Amino acid sequence: VLVKIMQHCLGKKRLPMVIIDSEDTVKNRHSFSARSAGILGMMQFGFKPFYALNSDMSLKVDELLVYLKQFEPTEPVLLFGFTFMVWLHFIRVLEQLKVTLSLPRSILVHSGGWKKLHDQAVTSQEFNNRLKEVSGITSAYNFYGMVEQVGSIFLENNRGYLNAPIFSDVVIRDPFTF
Repeated sequence: VLVKIMQHCLGKKRLPMVIIDSEDTVKNRHSFSARSAGILGMMQFGFKPFYALNSDMSLKVDELLVYLKQFEPTEPVLLFGFTFMVWLHFIRVLEQLKVTLSLPRSILVHSGGWKKLHDQAVTSQEFNNRLKEVSGITSAYNFYGMVEQVGSIFLENNRGYLNAPIFSDVVIRDPFTF
């Protein structure tokens, strides 16, 4: 089901993949988390994964530029990360360093962590605008999903609503008459 849902925005071809997280997140199988589950689930859509963050969450800018040079502009790159990490450790860091990437054909898929950005008043529109400014990425897909329901995700549409995939059952309950 996850493959069918993601083909909507990624197509059927696997893409080179940048994971906006540290490799340490998936190395230790004894400390399984939502982040590691998300990364492992999304890795099936990419190849030659590159972890963009060091274990201290600093961005590997030079290594990232070398990695991206192998693919762009001839091939789009898939970037994946949790929303709060993309904002804090990718977008904000690139802005602070005044580094601009050229990834107009690439795709960002992100999820989770909007609550952690609430105190910073980051809206989806601001997130996407600033992402475009630092990377050229215009194809960003936010989704909602639960670790407990791997494969059942809800992609955000261009109006800001989460779409229930055709594989889901939608039940509407009236709290007064159920």
